[in-house]
This record gives sequence, C-alpha cells and structure tokens, in this order.
Amino acid sequence: MISINNSLWIARDSLVAHQSAIAVTGQNISNVNTPNYSRQRVVLETNPPMPLPMGGMIGSGVHVQAVQRIYDRFLNGRLNTVAQDQGRWEAQQQTLNQIEGVFQETGETGISSRLNAFFNAWQDVASNPSGYAERLSLVSKAQDLAQGLKQYRDALSAIQQTTDQQIRGGVDRINSLAQNLNALNDQIVRMKQVGQNPNDLEDRRDALLGELSGYVDFTTSESADGLTTVTLGDGKVLVGKPPEGKLVATDNAQGFADVAWDSDPATPISDQIGSGKMKGWIESRDVFAQNSIDRLDTLAKSIIDAVNGLHQAGKGLDGGIGRDFFTGTGAADMAVDPEIEKNPDLVAAASSDAGYDTLSADNQNALAISALQDQAMSDLGSAGTFSNYMAQTTAQVGQDVQSATQNLSYQQSIVTQLNNYRDSISGVSLDEEMVNLIQFQHGYAAAARLVSTVNEMMRDLVNMV
Repeated sequence: MISINNSLWIARDSLVAHQSAIAVTGQNISNVNTPNYSRQRVVLETNPPMPLPMGGMIGSGVHVQAVQRIYDRFLNGRLNTVAQDQGRWEAQQQTLNQIEGVFQETGETGISSRLNAFFNAWQDVASNPSGYAERLSLVSKAQDLAQGLKQYRDALSAIQQTTDQQIRGGVDRINSLAQNLNALNDQIVRMKQVGQNPNDLEDRRDALLGELSGYVDFTTSESADGLTTVTLGDGKVLVGKPPEGKLVATDNAQGFADVAWDSDPATPISDQIGSGKMKGWIESRDVFAQNSIDRLDTLAKSIIDAVNGLHQAGKGLDGGIGRDFFTGTGAADMAVDPEIEKNPDLVAAASSDAGYDTLSADNQNALAISALQDQAMSDLGSAGTFSNYMAQTTAQVGQDVQSATQNLSYQQSIVTQLNNYRDSISGVSLDEEMVNLIQFQHGYAAAARLVSTVNEMMRDLVNMV
C-alpha cells in the first residue's frame, strides 16, 4: 500500500544518491592533478517500482547503481607496450652517450692523435738514428699510445660495470613491483567478490603496470573477477596465479648478471627479454660496450703484432738483434718493453744486415715501422690502416647514438600522443565537474525540499486527527 512514508523514503534515497554523486565529483576535482588518476562517474538507477492499489505501478526513487571508473583498458595496454619500447631506447641512449664520451677524438689525447704522434716519432728516429732524444721521445709516445688505449678500454669496462649494476637494480625493482601488484590483485578480487568497485586500487595497479613496462616487456590479461596476470617474454607468469616466482641476477662466466627465475637460476632468460630498460641495458653492456672493447683490443693487437714483427728483425745501437717493442696482447695490457724503457738504445732502428760501423746511421727499420701508419692491415678488415680503423670505431659509436636518439624521440612522441588521448578519456575536466557539481547540488536541494514538503504533509495529517 502506498503511504506518505513512501514519499519520505523517495526523498531520503534521493538525498543519499545526490550526496554520493557530490562526493564522487569532489573526488574527481581533488585529483585533477594526480598522475594516473581515472575520473569516476556515479551511475544512478531508479528503484524498483511499486504497485498501486488501483492498478499500475509507481516509482520508488533512485539509488547509486555503481561508481564507474572511466578508462580504456585497450588504450592502457597500448600505452604499456610503447612505454616498454621507450624504456629500451632510453636506457640504450644513456649508455651510448657515455660510450661516445669515451671516444672524444679531439686534441692530443685522442687515440688517432696518439697514433700519429707514435709513428711520427719513428720518422724522427729515422731522421737521426743515433739521437738519444729522438729515441727517448719515441718511447714516451709509445707509452702514451698504450696508456691511451688502456684508458679507453678501462672507461668502457667501467661503463659495463655501471650498466651491470643497473641490470641488478632493475631485477630488484621488477620483483618489488610484482610483489605490490600481487597484493593489489588480492585486494581488488576480494572487493569485487562482495560487489564493490575498487576504482582507486585499479588506478594504483595500472600505475604500477606502467612503471613495470618501463623495465621489461610483458603481456597482460584480466579475468572476470578482476585478477590481472602479467606474463614475461619467456611465457612464465610474474604476476597472477600461480606466479613463477621472483627474478634473480646470476653471475655468468664474464662476471656479469644474467636474468633468471629463482625457481631455475641456471637457465638465463636475458635473451628472451625483448624491450624495456632491461633490454636496453643488456644490449648496451653485451653488444655496444663490448663491441667497442673488442675493437680496441683488435687495434692494439694489430699494432703490437705489426710493430713487433718488424722490430724483431732490426738491430739496436748495441748491435743486437731486435726484440719485441711492445708487450701484451690487447688494449688492457699493451705496454712498451721494460728493457727498452730503461735503455732506448735497444730501439731497433737499423736493418738486420747493418754492420756495426753503420748502426748509428742505418734507419731502414725505423722507416719500415714508420711506414706501417699508411699500410693496410689484413686483421683490420676493410678499414685497412690503424687510423681508418679507429675512425670507423668512433663513427660506429656516433651512428649507434644517433639511431638510439631517433628511436627514443619517436617513442616519446607516441607516448605523448597516447597519454593525451588517455587524458581526453580518463582525465578530469574541471569545467565538466563544476557543471556536474551544480547539477547534483540542485538535485540534493530539491530532495531536501521534498523532505520538508512531506514533513509538512505529515504535520497537517496529524493535526487533522
């Protein structure tokens, strides 16, 4: 039976509904500058109608059916994908910039300048084979060249070590994010099971997924109960049920970190990481930095072998057959023979058939070694000469930096575009919220007026009795 109380209940429900709508509007306004916040919307729904005694139905008011989170799940997935690529190129560019800084071939400290100085010193010895000052200068320039190659190599090794620490730190951060995501999953599922909308928790989960995408590539899926599953490139579950476990950094034969699962630490998955900062760091450490180190070692070995091959065949001022001018096998240990450092007279500037009385004037071996500067070396491939090989190495680093910079710029523009699109869907518009606030305020005031009207009706009814 319809009574006057029904009108009071309708007014009460309207007050509650509009009060809730005002609260949600206030939540939107207060989070207008909150990153990753998705605006929310109150969905109002009429209460089930009531039958009239004379037949027909009459409405019974309104209630809040849901507080809806406005977002595009597929757009968020696309954002995560491009963020993975951005993370890769960002990490790669940062490391390549450091490598490029090592190969600053300007001034007298560059390898090319030291190479020229070294072979010019041989030419000076050829001009005055018995000159002690020229021989001493040659030893000094040779030491500078060896030291320069070692400094470059040490700097690249330091970059590798720094990048390796970033990889290890990345593993720890991924595990921390996965732990937080699993905890949020549990809360979200529990809330949805009791019919609640965990909008803010889902925003937090999306924010963590966005951060995770900066580190490593993954795919996601969401079940009907709200559980999000994160699967890495090797097909194993990082977040969800059941998770594979945690990632670990295990030392490989080179002493660097390989990424693996704690359930199977002997099986690295580094090669199956396709994007994110982890991919950029792994590539920078194992490809770009290592390639530069290998090229320095190749150049140093080529210089050592070529110079030693000729020097062994010559004679020093003491008449003895030449010895190795350099010791070592690469950039890491290349050095001038200690005996030659102590006694520059051992520099074999003369040819092997020079007589004792012509040793001080014979410069054939010094000329031959000086000529190595312009000769093509078979072990340097298409570069040919030492200088060209060094120039190619420097140019390759510059090209790698340019490529990473271009790719990063492209990805940043895509991310910016998608973020703008996301903001157009999920972002808070203060103008829109102010309109909603006024609308809900008027609705609340009207419901309050209805309460007052019903109250007067009840008072009149009591007075009549």
